[in-house]
Formats: sequence, structure tokens, C-alpha cells
Amino acid sequence: MNWYKDTTTKYMKKQIQEAIAASSEKMVKYAEKVDLAHPIFTDKGTPATNQTGNFFEMYDIQRYVFDSYAIKTSFSQTNAKFAISVTTTHDFLGTITWDEYWFYPLNQYDKAKETYDRLNKVVAEITTQFVEAGGDLPTPMFWTFLKAAAEKIDPKATTRSNIPYVNFAKQYAHLSNPDWRMNLYGGRYPKYVEESFNSYAEYRKKLWGK
Repeated sequence: MNWYKDTTTKYMKKQIQEAIAASSEKMVKYAEKVDLAHPIFTDKGTPATNQTGNFFEMYDIQRYVFDSYAIKTSFSQTNAKFAISVTTTHDFLGTITWDEYWFYPLNQYDKAKETYDRLNKVVAEITTQFVEAGGDLPTPMFWTFLKAAAEKIDPKATTRSNIPYVNFAKQYAHLSNPDWRMNLYGGRYPKYVEESFNSYAEYRKKLWGK
């Protein structure tokens, strides 16, 4: 039995090592192909072939109605799985507003890569949508829009919690409206109009003569 156990263990270990080696080669080629990929560097200063990622920034363009956010996506490989992640951080507050993870076994590199590519596309599209809105979309909703779009990317591969009702709720997350203006005000959200200090001074002078 010991001989059988040792032989089986060695065989499985060899299979895992071969799978990792093949996947690592794909990871390296993919990182070299994508211009925006940023390899993570090891302590020795050499690029780690098992992790790459992208950074996105949405800068502040207007007072009061616009905030800046930093979005980080990553494509990682461990001895047991591929992991894709997205982390959204509020640049002013320094807090994480939302993050999500997708996991795949080592024999599903192509599927993991597809999820990572789709995730980067979603982040770019949502960021562009808010910037081009010019302040018409309140940016506290940025992460809710990003979450709603990203959750449609292979939801079965996302992380599961140990809380049953949380897992149950995630199945129906796509049914809610990420635009809380519709939920709170029924589409009657007031339009924000910014007035300069000069305009305010003229208005005050007109009313009170000062």
C-alpha cells in the first residue's frame, strides 16, 4: 500500500508540475503580448512570470460632483489555481469601495484569460462613461456601475462566502439598479448646476445691494 501511495503521489505531483509549467509559459507570452500588462517584480528584481496586472485611473475633473478612483486588475497563478481580481479604491478617502475575485483550475487558462480580458474592457468602458458624462453621473455610483457590469462576467467563478444568504443574494444582484438615483428618487434626481463665485456675488448684489 505504501508503494502504491508513494507512486500515485509522485505521479500526481508530476502532473501538477507539468500543468504549472505549461500554464506559466502561456502567462509569460500573454504578459509580453499585452502592452498594458505590468509584471509584479520579485525581491531579486526579476519579473515574476505568475502574475500580471493593469492599473486604471479616473481623475477628479470637477468640484463637489466628481471624485477620483484607482482601479487595479490582476491575473495571477498559484500552485493550485488561476485568480483574477479587481480592486477599486477611492483616491481621496483611501478606502476600498469594491473588490471581486474569480478562480479557475490550472487546466482552464484560456477561460481565465478570457475573464481577465473582459474585466479590463469593462473597467475601461465604465470609466469612460463617467468621464464623458462630465459630472452628470455622481461618481459615488462609480463602483456600483462597475460592480453591476463585472458581475455578469462568469458569475459561477466568483468567490463564495460561508454565509448562505450572501451567496443567494449574489445570484440576483444583477436585478438591482446600480443607479441609486432611480431607487431613491424615482428618476426625479435634481440636476446639479455649478455656479461660480462671481455669479453668486452678482446675484447677492442684486438681492441685497451688497
